[in-house]
Amino acid sequence: KNVEDVELTKEQEKQIKGFLGIKDSKKWMPEKNESYFYIDDDGKIDKITYAQPGCSNYEFRILINNYFKTEEKAEFRLEQIKVYNELKNFADENNDEIDWKNENEEKFYINYIHSTNKFHVFLQTLYKI
Repeated sequence: KNVEDVELTKEQEKQIKGFLGIKDSKKWMPEKNESYFYIDDDGKIDKITYAQPGCSNYEFRILINNYFKTEEKAEFRLEQIKVYNELKNFADENNDEIDWKNENEEKFYINYIHSTNKFHVFLQTLYKI
């Protein structure tokens, strides 16, 4: 048998990792023959079974964190991406260069308040004493 053909049990894998000082990741990752969800090129949520270790599509999804244990988590991430891009596009279209040295120029920022579960816009005011 080639080394690539050897299947380790979970216990063997755990022992080898322990010997090498490798800690298990706390982040969930699909194992061989386990299904996961991802965001496809059309912005739709797809489900796929991880069947080929080393597959470039799978490896790329892992690299950019585009894999999710549940459809709900994938949908939440997709919504985050949409909101981020909407805010980024708005900023790109509407923001002028900020003159941080100009104390008379108003400077605003957006903040999310967890206790109210809402976004708020604040005006940053600097005073020279």
